[in-house]
Amino acid sequence: MLFLAFIASMVALTAYAVSAGNPYAMITPFDSVGNRCGMPKQGADKKQDFTAYKYKYLYSLETLATASSGLTGKDAPGPSTWFKAVCVKSCPAKGITSDCIGAAEVAAGATKCPGNTIYGTTLLHGYCMPDKRSIKNIGDKFYMAMDSSGGFASFMHDIQECWRVLLGMAFATVFIALVYVFLLKWIVKPVLYVSMVLILILFVLIGAWSFAKRADYDPVKQKNNFDAATAGAAVAWVVAAIYALFMCCCWQNISLGASIMEAASDFVTSNVRIIFLPVGAYLISAAFFAYWIITAIYLYGIGTVTFDANLPVAKVENSKQVTYLFWYFLFGLFWVLAFLIGLQQFIIAAMACMWYFAG
Repeated sequence: MLFLAFIASMVALTAYAVSAGNPYAMITPFDSVGNRCGMPKQGADKKQDFTAYKYKYLYSLETLATASSGLTGKDAPGPSTWFKAVCVKSCPAKGITSDCIGAAEVAAGATKCPGNTIYGTTLLHGYCMPDKRSIKNIGDKFYMAMDSSGGFASFMHDIQECWRVLLGMAFATVFIALVYVFLLKWIVKPVLYVSMVLILILFVLIGAWSFAKRADYDPVKQKNNFDAATAGAAVAWVVAAIYALFMCCCWQNISLGASIMEAASDFVTSNVRIIFLPVGAYLISAAFFAYWIITAIYLYGIGTVTFDANLPVAKVENSKQVTYLFWYFLFGLFWVLAFLIGLQQFIIAAMACMWYFAG
């Protein structure tokens, strides 16, 4: 009942967030010095009318590639350089001077705006963002800058060339895992016991090899190597002895564990549908997480929109009450996901019990 009441409170919180919040608050357009695009009473003297200049034009995004090229100190461009922006009437094309207004231009009494000689733009939620071709060009610059500092491009190229192989390996892994589970009831004990004996033999052989290597070194002239080979043999044989002792002392528990693995394989073989339970739980968790993200965006948008020169988007300042609501909603995320995990485990346990006692 407590959990159901909590779920109801989350739904109520979602309704409140949707009614009071603005999901687009965070992308409210500002120019580089804090003037809000499309609003009156802007500029340093609060007398400039930006009503006709509704869109934010980011004209220096190509400096992001420079930032990735390894420059440090005063030579490295920072966020205030990356996200320089002005308010424009329409998104400019490549090589065209934008029709803009900004605090710097107004203060200087100038009309010249930054020319768009680097990339073309397209309107996206109030932002003049690089168009598809320009995004590719900027991405190529970023790509080359990353490669020059760490071979990033070669890694990405390998992934692009081998994605079919990687995808095939992923499906093959799932298939092999399923086959392995089905075969466990016949091979689990032989594989377990043989592997344990092989591990013991391995330690014994390592010790014998180290002991034999002693003959290659002079006990006086090559004392360090001789002592190292002796110590290696001693350590390997001591570990082998301890391992054999644990095997003997825990043999009954090891046999029980092998029987449990056999029973688990038999259970999965008899209830093949159980393999779809984790997939279903994952999809439900993903759907709930998507719901949580949407509500969190609305909840964040309840506050007051402010300008931050180091961010490409606006900053939203919320009251303490809204912050507390967000932490409450975050706790709900963890609780619901934990409930789904627990429910999945309970279903598997209940099915195992019913299968076992049904004979």
